[in-house]
Amino acid sequence: MTMLRIFIVVLVCSLFNGHEALKCMTCQGSTSFEECDVNGQIRECMPNQNSCETVVRRMQKERQLIFKQCKEQSACNMNQLQNTRLSGRSKQCNSDQTSSFCTCCCDTDICNIAAATCHSAIVQPLPGNNCPSQPKNIPHGEITCYNGNKPGSVCQYKCSDVNYFVYPFGQETNVCRNNGTWEHETPCCGRNCPPYLVYDFGCVFHVSIPGGRERIVSIFKGFFEVDIVAEDSVKVSLVFFGDTPIESSVIKFNEYETSKVRFIELVRERAVEKPKGSVNLGAAIKFALDNLMTPEAGVRNERVQKAISIFTDHAADDDAIAAANEVRKRGYTVFLYYMGKAVSNADREQFNQIANGEDYVFFYDEAAGNFGVESGQFLKDNFCTQPCDHVVHEHDST
Repeated sequence: MTMLRIFIVVLVCSLFNGHEALKCMTCQGSTSFEECDVNGQIRECMPNQNSCETVVRRMQKERQLIFKQCKEQSACNMNQLQNTRLSGRSKQCNSDQTSSFCTCCCDTDICNIAAATCHSAIVQPLPGNNCPSQPKNIPHGEITCYNGNKPGSVCQYKCSDVNYFVYPFGQETNVCRNNGTWEHETPCCGRNCPPYLVYDFGCVFHVSIPGGRERIVSIFKGFFEVDIVAEDSVKVSLVFFGDTPIESSVIKFNEYETSKVRFIELVRERAVEKPKGSVNLGAAIKFALDNLMTPEAGVRNERVQKAISIFTDHAADDDAIAAANEVRKRGYTVFLYYMGKAVSNADREQFNQIANGEDYVFFYDEAAGNFGVESGQFLKDNFCTQPCDHVVHEHDST
């Protein structure tokens, strides 16, 4: 038995001596990377410790502790995966909170010396299934993945264009889990909405009240103060109507080159006050569909949401409800803005049926000189909840 024990010891020692041990910088609780590297020690790791681990623990904005050590590879990788776990308003490893806990792994000699950059550290694949491949990039941004789509890989998302941010917030990184799924869906580079509301509005106007032209100008000025008019944001077209649509009043999407000043000039030039005849709103809606909401008039492709916005001071004399239903069949929204003074219950019911419902009907506030805050708030609450929907790709303006 004694000879057998000696043989086993010799065999184990020979195996250990044949393995070239990983060397890591080690320190415990240093207050900076410089202090750690000056006062720490470079140690040979045990045979089962094939990763160098760096832990950065921040308790306050100005106070942090650094720990460096040898670590078993799968344990280090699992610790590093915790970096992107939700904590507070962002992640466990963060730069926007008073406390943070970051783990970084690498697997070459003394690879954990100096400052740690977790996402550029070598990430060894964990046992498991590959995740679906990430796209090469996202509109207005880029994706960098360390170790592709293998388990344990970390992908980082960054927006490269001005005014864009990664949305949903706090999802700047993504981890491939060992069950073959990403921690979350690929985010987008979005923008604040408002002022960036990607929508094509075709407007129809009937104004018979005194001073109607300036009231319309005032409405658009207020709208333009909230929303940006641009090829990658809001665009507007319009037509005035009475018993028939007034073709000389048409302003197309592509007529003013997204200049707010030029648009207001065109409104003043072409606005028709007190049009003659009946209020044939249904005919005006059909005209807008056939002549404003077309590629020739500058409407954008199907990715951009669209609406017909009706501004009137009188109930419709023709079948505007049928015309509005045709609008909805195309997937467009119908808004109605009433500019008159008094409204009967019958007219109110007609307006609700023309628009997409009661919530889509707004009434002019004489005291405020506009349609009130509820109109803008409604747009924000119903159309700005998903910034990813308000991102125009390069091909979307055609």
